[in-house]
Amino acid sequence: MAHLTADKHHNIAFEQTTKGVIKRRSGETVTVQATVRSDAGRLEVEARTAAHDGDITRSHPLTTSGDDDNHYQTTITCQETGKFPVRIRAKRPEDEVWTWANHRSKPACTVHVDPAYTYDAIVYNAFVRYFGARRVEEEGSIRQIEPGTFGDITDHVQRLDDMGVDILYLNPVHQIGELYKNYNPHDALPEYLQPGCPYSVKDYWSVDPGLSFGLDDDDTDEHPFDEFRGLVDAAHDHGIRVYMDLVFNHCAHDSVFQRLHPEWFLYKEDPWSLDEPYIHP
Repeated sequence: MAHLTADKHHNIAFEQTTKGVIKRRSGETVTVQATVRSDAGRLEVEARTAAHDGDITRSHPLTTSGDDDNHYQTTITCQETGKFPVRIRAKRPEDEVWTWANHRSKPACTVHVDPAYTYDAIVYNAFVRYFGARRVEEEGSIRQIEPGTFGDITDHVQRLDDMGVDILYLNPVHQIGELYKNYNPHDALPEYLQPGCPYSVKDYWSVDPGLSFGLDDDDTDEHPFDEFRGLVDAAHDHGIRVYMDLVFNHCAHDSVFQRLHPEWFLYKEDPWSLDEPYIHP
């Protein structure tokens, strides 16, 4: 509980409210409380919750507990998942203006709701490029390395189901940037044929075409999204959810974000220097 200041203009004082980050699973409940005093007597008190995107805001009236007319509370069922800021406000019945427990932009607390099924789920992590990857040899020498594909995982969905897998967790499957691309000196492929790091994402709206077909595939005209969708559909048919590793806190040097929003980035003449100052766009 947090001690708060009074709003003398409306003669309403918030003394304590539920605070901090509250962890819950979907289907569980959370109790939101507030101690509010006013010379006007009984107040209208409510908690306002909104998803992180703020598209939908819900009101939850708080009522007195009976023993203390200044203590209000409500119980909210966590039906959706995500992070939900909770803002508490009060007013006298005859007033139109609300008094907020904190500044309106600052929530009293935040409820973090996780999907209930994740606590008991069996998760299988697949790095698509290496799943099913194999060395192709001719006359005893390595000709090239065939990467794993969405099709390789699709072919093993039944096996994942037999293993009791609930969630298929995929490492990044997006198009990889070319600028300042990292290379593996121990790779059998020359540098210009190496795909680079999948965490250096060029376009988050894309699917890496190299993961869409193998060397033995006859039809290479299928769109990468179609093969990815085929994997997702196959997993769903077996009751397996598909999670994607989305690393939005960074991207490739030649990311499309830099063309669309250069103001989001800081630049250096030497990107490998720790001491060189940043150049603002």
